[in-house]
Amino acid sequence: MATPKTRRRSPLPKLHQFAALSTFTEFPSAKREWSLDRKLKTVKQARFVGVAGRGSLVTRKALDTHGLQFWATVDIGEVDEIVPCFNELTPLDPEKINVQMADHDTPTKTALPLARRIMQVARELELDVAIEFHRDTATETPEKMFALADAYAKAEDELLNITWDLSHFAVVKGLKPPYFKRLMERPELVLRTDVFHFRPFNGHHAQIPVIDSRGRRTPEYRDWLDFTGELIRAWLLASPSGRGMWACPEMIPSGYGLSVDPPLFDQAIIVRRDLQRIWNRQVRQGHAPRVPRARARPQ
Repeated sequence: MATPKTRRRSPLPKLHQFAALSTFTEFPSAKREWSLDRKLKTVKQARFVGVAGRGSLVTRKALDTHGLQFWATVDIGEVDEIVPCFNELTPLDPEKINVQMADHDTPTKTALPLARRIMQVARELELDVAIEFHRDTATETPEKMFALADAYAKAEDELLNITWDLSHFAVVKGLKPPYFKRLMERPELVLRTDVFHFRPFNGHHAQIPVIDSRGRRTPEYRDWLDFTGELIRAWLLASPSGRGMWACPEMIPSGYGLSVDPPLFDQAIIVRRDLQRIWNRQVRQGHAPRVPRARARPQ
């Protein structure tokens, strides 16, 4: 008689959402900016799992006090900066390290050896590092990002790990919605990574208001949500069982936010909730891979 074996399910993919520490820059004012403790307490209460930003903004003790993880961002422009930079982050025990590499006028032939050395040191130190697609760096346009990625793949026989901030791609190209097809020009690069900066954008603004003065989601934000849903669905379908995505619902000042915007962290909370809702729906609809159930076998 056949005895059914225990059914096995693969672990579900998980979305890890980090708040951008820079959201709180000069909040509520330059003279009365919140303490680190208050910022981290607010982040924890909003159900983020950690904070993302510069290592100089946090301490390991403060992170541990509030039970938060850390996702670091660093600037690296020269080879001799790599080891000291990573060593400075070691006491903070970052989950991920996001590198904004070199300058806007750095040619690919110069950026390539720097990227190769960054990733080599990361492997040696067992750090999870990605090069960010970002303005004012060696990857500030799609053409420069793709050129570096292709040169790296040829030299290393592997795909470059990239932090995708697709707002810069959209703005450089002045895109109109729907965005998905154009922004997924190189799906093998986008879907290979597990780190994304989810800052709402359109084709002319790298950061758009999430809500209007009455607290309603803006039409521009809804266009962005449509794109984000397609991206998450594609990522889940391309991912092995149990894979995690690290996401930063990024609403920040420093040239991104406008003076008429609603409070930035309030908007970041809405983005976090919407991302989680989209993620849960996609997983529930079966867009995440599962291990097949074991069949009964004759004894």
